[in-house]
Amino acid sequence: FGFLAARGLVKRLDRLSDASLAWTRGDFTAQVDDSSGDELGQLAARLNHMAQELRTLFETRRDLAVIEERSRLARELHDSAKQQAFAANAQLGAARALIDHDPKSAESRIEEAENLIHKLGKELTAVIAELRPVALESDGLTSAIRRLAADWSRQNRIPLDVRIQGEHPLPLETEQAVLRIVQETLANIARHSKAETASVELTFNGNELRCTVTDDGIGFDVGGK
Repeated sequence: FGFLAARGLVKRLDRLSDASLAWTRGDFTAQVDDSSGDELGQLAARLNHMAQELRTLFETRRDLAVIEERSRLARELHDSAKQQAFAANAQLGAARALIDHDPKSAESRIEEAENLIHKLGKELTAVIAELRPVALESDGLTSAIRRLAADWSRQNRIPLDVRIQGEHPLPLETEQAVLRIVQETLANIARHSKAETASVELTFNGNELRCTVTDDGIGFDVGGK
């Protein structure tokens, strides 16, 4: 009888251990299957309730982060798109005024407007790509990075090399943060660097992850004012 009782207790403790291990990985969907009314069962119920509250908290935090990021992108797009659209409109207005008596200057103005509109299109494409949801839960960080890199390289016509070492899963929140950093960095490269090539390197080392994004663009003076 003692053997059977101990065996049952061990199984219940194993279920608690498995659930707690899942929670340490950020998986708060895991629940302890123990409906008994003794102290261990009550502990399991309290832990399940705690996991549910943490899951709700993280989901709320994630939703708020998404809203904040969308607001940031909207502000950035509003400023950039408005300026470029205004400049393109000014060039087209000048072209209309010059078309009768100075066709060559008018043509130059039209070409400049076309360049501005093309740049605006690239800005819109980049923002849409940043807003597009990425299935990290199913694909994982490295697959998402590779897909992001392929899309970015195709849209911007800039070769992008991806190197990954020691790949292994990380908590979802960490993977989301790394992905957003890479997205924002690549967006800045496309907008400002005039680069011809770029690279993304992820190096996993235990619980640490080093992410390096480089390009051969014009850069900026870190010592300048």
